[in-house]
Amino acid sequence: VSSRRELALPRPVIDLHQMVRAVLQHSSPLPPLAECPIEHFEMSANFGASLIRYIDDHIDSTDVYQAVYDRHLGHLRRMVLAELTESFERFLKELASVCVDFLAAVNPGKSEQKHCSCRPPAAGLYWK
Repeated sequence: VSSRRELALPRPVIDLHQMVRAVLQHSSPLPPLAECPIEHFEMSANFGASLIRYIDDHIDSTDVYQAVYDRHLGHLRRMVLAELTESFERFLKELASVCVDFLAAVNPGKSEQKHCSCRPPAAGLYWK
């Protein structure tokens, strides 16, 4: 009778250093709105607040079941909070991308080049 351990395949070797270097390859070009990160953040952050304001202005809470209204508005507020958090995270990434573009213009010395594999054309990428 063979045990489960004998039937199991060996775990593949994972090169964590290579995986860290591969992070730069997981990118796509910046969206057009990201050229000015703060404007992109303001637009996306204000969208949710505008949506809640619109609902408050156009739905009379006395014409609907209060428990249902509160439940749905609670879900909507949580989704807006999640979107605001994602917008802030995206703002930080876009700001970092702008900084990388600026710093990539500085030509590093030969000793630094072997540690940094990004080149100026590939530096301004949007990190997922």
